[in-house]
This record gives sequence, structure tokens and C-alpha cells, in this order.
Amino acid sequence: MMVRVCAWFVGGTVVAMSGAAAAAEAPEYSPLPPPGPPPAELAPPKATPRPATVPAPAPASTTSTTSAVLPKSDGSRAAADAPASPSSRTSPLEDDRFSLAPLLGFGTDNLELGIGIRAGKVAIGEHVWVGGSAVYHFGHGNSGTVNGVRYESSSSALYLGPEVGYDFELGPVVLRPYGGVGIAALSASASGAGVRASDTETKLVIWPGVTVLHGLSGSRFFVGGDTRLVTVPGGPSFGLFALGGMSL
Repeated sequence: MMVRVCAWFVGGTVVAMSGAAAAAEAPEYSPLPPPGPPPAELAPPKATPRPATVPAPAPASTTSTTSAVLPKSDGSRAAADAPASPSSRTSPLEDDRFSLAPLLGFGTDNLELGIGIRAGKVAIGEHVWVGGSAVYHFGHGNSGTVNGVRYESSSSALYLGPEVGYDFELGPVVLRPYGGVGIAALSASASGAGVRASDTETKLVIWPGVTVLHGLSGSRFFVGGDTRLVTVPGGPSFGLFALGGMSL
């Protein structure tokens, strides 16, 4: 058995070691090069830095959203939020315009069939209506024979003048109490035995009454009814009329 002895010179002193110890301390020589880095596919993936997480903003509440709305510079939002103007009317009629309406009806006290026309508008505030009307009644006619003589007679009446009323808006209708004053022309004629005579008398006439109006939706037209007391000819005469018209 061979024992290898290695010696080192340390600080001028020779140190001897046994072969086993020298073999343990001395690196073993290898003719192969040192191993290189591992292949890329076997290399552990590089750590990728994660982007900083930005917390999402908290959803705005309804209250904060509403309070954040600012009025527009052109004043449109202020106009929308402003209370309705006191002058805006909710009447079913276009009473802020001039209205025109024909009348057709009947009058007692021998006035009989009557036709007429009414015009006017709400001119004072929002409810005071100012206008006028003219009505013609065809009157009553008689005919007969007296002592063998044939006779015929007829009468008619025309009255006209200004009217003033006050509009009460009751849902889809307008109730308008009113009063009128004017001049009435009462005409009478008679004929018989080849003789004909006629006469016209002028009187002051007053007619208080009530009108009910209903506006037709989506148009300027309206319909209604009218009742009145007329102080001619022998008075008072009761009149009842239907009417329909439009705002111009």
C-alpha cells in the first residue's frame, strides 16, 4: 500500500499531509469545461413588475350628482325651474285672442227664431271678457180675415250692444256670466184692403245672461250655449242659443 505525501511550504515551514487528506483538500482536475447557464426554456420566468392598482372612484350618489349640476349660462335651466308665469292661462279656449262666434236660437214673447253674432276677447287680467253681440229675431206673423177683408201682420226685433263677462274655468269648460246693454229696434208691419203700414220703435235694452263654452282639443274652435233675459218687446223675453266659433 502506497501513501502519498504532499508537502506545502508555509512561512518557511514544510507541512506534510497524508495522501488521504491531500486528496480531500485538493480539487480534482477535470478536462471538461465548466457547465454553462441552463437553456432559456428551462430558465425560470423573470418576474414582471405589476402596475400599481388605482382604486376605482366611488360611484356618485344621486344627491351629489344633482347638487353638482350648475345652471347653464344661457338661463335655460333657470327658466325651466322657474315657477309658471301668473299670466299663463290654462283655459281650454284661446281667450287671449280675438274670438268670433255665430249664434242660433229662440226667444219668447213673440221674438221667435233668432240669429246673431258675438265677438270679443279677454282684455282685462285673465278672466274679464269684453266684447259685444248683435241678434236679429224674425218675430211673429199673423194673418186672417175681418169683415171679409184679408189682413197680414208681422213683427221683428234687432238689438245690439257691448257685453262684459267674467270667465270661470271649470276643468274643460268655461262658465261666463255676463251682461249686455244696447239699442233695440222693434219693427211691426200690417197690410189689408190694399193698404200697408209699418213702424219701427227704438228702445234701450238690457240682457243679462250666462254662456258655457267648451274648447275643442288641438284646435282654435269652440262650441257652447247661451241663455239670456231680454227686456223687449214687452219683456222680459227668455232667449236660448247655441253657438260655435273660433279664436283668430
